[in-house]
Amino acid sequence: AGRWLAPADIDALLAAAGLALPASAVVATPEEAAAAAERIGFPVAAKVVSAAVVHKTDVGGVALDLAGAEQVRAACAGMASRIHALEGFLVQAMVPPGVEVMVGSTADATFGPLVGFGLGGTAVEVLRDTVFRLTPLTDVDANAMVREIRGFPLLDGHRGAPPADLAALEELLQRVAWLVDVVPEIAEMDLNPVRVFERGRGLALVDARIALRDAEDGPASA
Repeated sequence: AGRWLAPADIDALLAAAGLALPASAVVATPEEAAAAAERIGFPVAAKVVSAAVVHKTDVGGVALDLAGAEQVRAACAGMASRIHALEGFLVQAMVPPGVEVMVGSTADATFGPLVGFGLGGTAVEVLRDTVFRLTPLTDVDANAMVREIRGFPLLDGHRGAPPADLAALEELLQRVAWLVDVVPEIAEMDLNPVRVFERGRGLALVDARIALRDAEDGPASA
């Protein structure tokens, strides 16, 4: 991949596809993080902002369910003491529980953009339960992708749980496919986790990483 985008640029790019992350603020210090959390409303999550850190959880760069300003200040101060090349902190409203999935894309040198879908969260690389499709993505493609993963029962009312909002998930896949088609500079996109709520309640993007191709990489497709 090329250059990883800053949070504000990710927000702008997702907005072009009608997508949004939870309310958030990027700040420079633990004190500013505490003040931002007060404005956003508790509980919040705090995450490091650093071009040098790809997987924030692996380096202790994420703190969840922070319920007060002092907790936010302490969590950010702890991250600052552990992580080098720190550029600031992202304070974000917490998202209600749901089934966690991953929606992403990668630019294949031969075929162009590929859209991927699978179960999400920190176990995504362990489970390897992911399906891919070429763009453009039709509604039929999106419907099939959602149902092809081995973990589909978790979305379909496993053990008495309410079925997840599959229609919202299929729409998300189509929006991501549209975005990577119209912005060929996107080298990689990773929306993980996406929390899917029960049918009729939609979904929420919790975290997003987007990288643009370096100019010298040439076109994404041959």
